[in-house]
Amino acid sequence: MGCTHSSTDNDEFDSGRSERFNRATKRARGRSVYGTDISQAAARATVGDAESLAAFHHGTKKCGKVDKQAPMVSMEGRFGNVNVRYAYVSKRGKYPDDPRKPNQDSFSISDKKFCGIDNHALLSVFDGHGPDGHSCAWFVKENLHNLFEKYYKQVHAKTTKTSFHGSLPSGKPEEWPVTLMTPELYQDAGIMAHISCNEELRASKKVNDLLSGTTSISVGFHQDFMVTMNVGDSRAILGYLDDNGNMISKHLSHDQTPYRKDERERVKECGAMIRSLDQLDGLEPLHENWSDNLGNVIDEDGDPPRLWHRDGEYPGCAFTRSIGDSLAESIGVFAEPELNVKKIADKDKIVVIASDGVFEFIPSQAIIEMCAKFDNPLDACEHVVSTAYTEWLKRETRTDDITMICVFLDEIVTDDASNGDTK
Repeated sequence: MGCTHSSTDNDEFDSGRSERFNRATKRARGRSVYGTDISQAAARATVGDAESLAAFHHGTKKCGKVDKQAPMVSMEGRFGNVNVRYAYVSKRGKYPDDPRKPNQDSFSISDKKFCGIDNHALLSVFDGHGPDGHSCAWFVKENLHNLFEKYYKQVHAKTTKTSFHGSLPSGKPEEWPVTLMTPELYQDAGIMAHISCNEELRASKKVNDLLSGTTSISVGFHQDFMVTMNVGDSRAILGYLDDNGNMISKHLSHDQTPYRKDERERVKECGAMIRSLDQLDGLEPLHENWSDNLGNVIDEDGDPPRLWHRDGEYPGCAFTRSIGDSLAESIGVFAEPELNVKKIADKDKIVVIASDGVFEFIPSQAIIEMCAKFDNPLDACEHVVSTAYTEWLKRETRTDDITMICVFLDEIVTDDASNGDTK
């Protein structure tokens, strides 16, 4: 994610654009999203620390060597108060210059009595970047949901004690009133989980996050609401029926990139300088006339605004929040998620959670319309991922890794216990 586009010989690009792509590619090839050479990053790993240096070795099965992950059939169940069918597909990108590069995307689905609560589910996608991005994504995959469960139970215990005058009604969390976990308390657990996961990643000797990190996009289904938690530029979108029966897309998250004025101002207060590569090279006038309309329009330019330290030509990241990326932390890149709460409605029909490999060349509305053509969420995932892969190759010689979770919301359940014990 966030990588400078590679060059292409396609006739659709004029000579000026091709020249710009060639410059950007020469600068970024073999490097992280920062424009900092991988060898420099490796040299900064603890000297003699075999575990730290081993994290740069591509090709292990655990870190995404498998070209594609998908279930044999769609799954079904109940998330919160709604019956659902769901599936996922994760496809490794095409990298002609690095055929052994692992899939830096990962995902996690916790849907079996998550946090001990019936029908509570949390679904996440992680998009790693940088030389050790695959390890960062897998670290967050293996730890974020566990941390969320830890903080969920802590918050649940505290609010239950308050409600029961200082004591717990039972030693079993699954017997505590789930209705005490309001959307606000759910969000508190989510914030603590992401910040703690970032701290644990930083402390790990098995992952080097100096020049690497990962996005994190999650949707939790709890009682009669869903909560989106977002760090970075992966995305969650909703498909719902309007009054005329048309399927309409709605963003459940807002990409955290320098395209956003509020995020630009926040990181600039931390000392970041915002420049595209052409602006940095003096080939384009300095301006901040970037449109924050990604998701509705496609950015074909391939030269996004990036964050730089004022005292050097690094790190050059095209996002403003991330788990990991310790070098960029001093200029405002941090792991605190933005959160969005939505009550589940009858008109809500589709939820898509995906890495930016899906959205790079396909608008959100088109993705929802594609999904709506299928009766099976696995077929929808396969079609969207395949289409995204093709759209990449129409424009470039490579593709990003592409990961998508699709949830079909069928019918809302109206019993009294919509999500666990509600006594």
